[in-house]
Amino acid sequence: MNYLNIEKQKNSNLTNQINLYIQKINELNNKINFLQKSLISKKETQNLSESNYENKSTNSNFSISSIKPGEKIISIIFRSIDQKVNFSFPCKNTDIFVRIEEKLYKVYPEYKEYNNFFTVGGRTIKRFKSIEENNIKNADNILLNVYQ
Repeated sequence: MNYLNIEKQKNSNLTNQINLYIQKINELNNKINFLQKSLISKKETQNLSESNYENKSTNSNFSISSIKPGEKIISIIFRSIDQKVNFSFPCKNTDIFVRIEEKLYKVYPEYKEYNNFFTVGGRTIKRFKSIEENNIKNADNILLNVYQ
């Protein structure tokens, strides 16, 4: 009889030990899941940071660093008759149009080879006047016309 009680006690101890191991395995699995999610989140953040860095480096010519009193930030949209150009970027109402044209040619250098003129609302844009002087408003479509 004593032998049976000893074996029952061993069995109970082993069962308790197995339950502790199962509990420990579950805890470790939860930690693994948490770390995997954390790693995925960090990778997504890193990818986002890298893409933001790439966007900043490619769009550094299109950023506005400071604004003075009376200046407004507007977005202008360039389109071409051949529909190859469809590009928008921010500028200030006091920016001279020819400077914005230069930025456009950095993105579309093939258009430097042509004599171009720009129109907005059917009016020809004067290249050496400001955005405001050319009466260009926020979200205006500026048409790139090419002399060939």
